[in-house]
Amino acid sequence: MSPNNLLQLARAGYGAAQLAARQPAPGGFARPVTVLLGARSLAQAALCATLPNRTAALRAGVGVDLLHAASMAGVAVVSLRHRRAALGQVGAALAFAAAGALLVPRPRPTT
Repeated sequence: MSPNNLLQLARAGYGAAQLAARQPAPGGFARPVTVLLGARSLAQAALCATLPNRTAALRAGVGVDLLHAASMAGVAVVSLRHRRAALGQVGAALAFAAAGALLVPRPRPTT
């Protein structure tokens, strides 16, 4: 299995866990928000695993993860009630962004 497929499998598992959560964790997001975040993770995993241009898909995935981390950081700043859940999302999004960035092929130097 390729490193990209492993990353997308982990992302899909994370999304599936969010979708399967029956109740929000104490201080967590409401169920509809959790479902939306899980569906986003599943869709992103499917796209990044199946698009023909893997480099572009990985770069786009990194961008989406960074945007998600930034938006959740904003939630953490303004909402004491949802701070723990938002910071958890920030951590997960940054981890996925870092993993994706490591998988983006680097241009070969020309001589």
